[in-house]
Amino acid sequence: MPASGLEKTNEVYTFAIISEQKCCEFLNRQYGTDYISVMLINFYGSNGNYHPEHSYVLPVLIRCFL
Repeated sequence: MPASGLEKTNEVYTFAIISEQKCCEFLNRQYGTDYISVMLINFYGSNGNYHPEHSYVLPVLIRCFL
């Protein structure tokens, strides 16, 4: 995090990401679990690439299930 704090336009989003990661960390420490945080950001949307041969694995899987 920059010394001046979080970037104002991304502050809430950044806080959510950090919170999720810390929650997993604290649960793992307290209960001996092995939780991980997976965030599918910028994963799909109006400019998503669902081409069967030229996209990433997860967009192709979404395409297969639809």
